[in-house]
Amino acid sequence: MDFFGIPLQAFLGQLLLGLVNGSFYVVLAVFAAVFLAIIRIVQSPFGQVLKAIRENEPRAVSLGYDVDRYKLLAFVLSTAPARLAGSMKTVVLGFATLSDAHWSLSGEVVLMTLLGGMGTFAGPVLGAFTIIGLQNYLAVARGRAGHGNHRCDLRGARNRFSARLCR
Repeated sequence: MDFFGIPLQAFLGQLLLGLVNGSFYVVLAVFAAVFLAIIRIVQSPFGQVLKAIRENEPRAVSLGYDVDRYKLLAFVLSTAPARLAGSMKTVVLGFATLSDAHWSLSGEVVLMTLLGGMGTFAGPVLGAFTIIGLQNYLAVARGRAGHGNHRCDLRGARNRFSARLCR
């Protein structure tokens, strides 16, 4: 199996991404590294300035912080884990789909965050495990029921949840 002509066994040195367990451990290691880096950034002075901007932006301006610069840097830094996750998915699966760039995927991310809890680090991760686990469980259950092997998504449940949340 190749990745644009590069044999997967030679990709990333000694790690064998061609094996299912090998790619799992690589993704797990990258996830752990990014998770720890995010925690470190939030606890750094830069993260404390971002917290101050979130809590009281005029006060941060009066303290002499360039709020627009910090917001721009936070936005740019927030895209790095998303880009890394997309590239890891492409390496593991061997392809990228346009459905990954659809607006409904951002709705799933918001649902994962709401389900797990905002303001914590582990909450959105637990929400993501719950949503993805439910999607996989329902896809397997739907396949057993004789409805074919179609992907079963939670758009209807998400829409009902959002409608009840907005009441």
